[in-house]
Amino acid sequence: MFLGGVGVFLNNTIQNSEGMFLFFKAIIWMLLALFVRFIKKTYLPKKKISKNTRKKSTKGGVPMKIISIVLIFGMLGFYSPNTAISQVVRGKKFNTFTWEVKALLSELANLLTSSKTIKSKTQYEQTSLALEYFDLIQSEQSLTAKINLTEAEELELKKIRNGRIKIQKEVEDIISNQIKIVIRDYGIYNSLNKTRIFFPPVIFKFQLPPKLLTISHRDRLELKTTLLLNSGITPEEIEEIETRIAQLGYSAYIRQSTGLSLFPTVVYPTSLKRTLRTIAHEWMHTYIVFRPLGITRFPKNTNERQTIEETVATIFGDEIADEVWDRFYATHFPIAPDTQTPVQNGNNQNNFDYTAFLIETRQKVEILLQNKKIQEAEKYMNQRRDELEQNG
Repeated sequence: MFLGGVGVFLNNTIQNSEGMFLFFKAIIWMLLALFVRFIKKTYLPKKKISKNTRKKSTKGGVPMKIISIVLIFGMLGFYSPNTAISQVVRGKKFNTFTWEVKALLSELANLLTSSKTIKSKTQYEQTSLALEYFDLIQSEQSLTAKINLTEAEELELKKIRNGRIKIQKEVEDIISNQIKIVIRDYGIYNSLNKTRIFFPPVIFKFQLPPKLLTISHRDRLELKTTLLLNSGITPEEIEEIETRIAQLGYSAYIRQSTGLSLFPTVVYPTSLKRTLRTIAHEWMHTYIVFRPLGITRFPKNTNERQTIEETVATIFGDEIADEVWDRFYATHFPIAPDTQTPVQNGNNQNNFDYTAFLIETRQKVEILLQNKKIQEAEKYMNQRRDELEQNG
């Protein structure tokens, strides 16, 4: 199993959803096999066989352990959903393994100091520090959005960024604890059993998540796979990847994600309310892994199952974020939280029905694809995407 895992990471195949599911599926298979072996050895022992008989029976054969190692290494280490697609994104994949190691080591290093720091502050001081952090985020994003900065603005940006980095880890711990308190108050403790030991923990990192490459079939509304790409790839590289995958007969789209359910989860901080939603949303994904809905992904991770999981995570994220806001932050604001965030586009209308828009889009696309009008369907979807952006 260890060699299989090494094979996965060396070949970077765990960067895609199919490889990740296969990896965990294989682990579950092997744990089950070990359990069965334990039961058989403990409660159904075989009759003892003499050494001479054992030598005769195994002579000329290949030990089962060697066969298992070869099969596991081959299945995991060299697994790839599509070799041609892997060639297109070579060198641009997000290295999940390296990120996980660095993030977990960082969490271990801050485990003792962070808890002591939080306990030394009152609830009001913790909330104030979190609000200060997001004020710095808004100021930093406003300056970085400018094309040309003056010398004074560059100095101001550096000062803001240093101040934000200085308190970031403490704010992560504060918000993590606040969300954990609310989740426990909802009666959710442990995804593995009925004990009141909280698991999995709410651990996240504030940073820009990797970009998400979504690859779909052109002739039907069906996802083929998703891949994580480095967040720093350029617009030219994005256009090249999408074009080359289109030449392979698929539809490809690369977007910047705001959160990623690794462990710790990756969250890009924007406004406080939206960030709370994202953190709770991504935590629910880690919780679901150990529940029936999450376990069903291992036999077959269907589009329907993914849709259900995303819906559950979205509803949960909104509920938890609203409660955290009302309990810890609402008293600091005289007006509703969502009005704190400026509208990104002046054309955004309050009466725009997002759900009805998507339903209408899907229904028309399905009709076009059923009539084999693939190019018309793609043109229509691009047009509808532009309309969504115009409405914020």
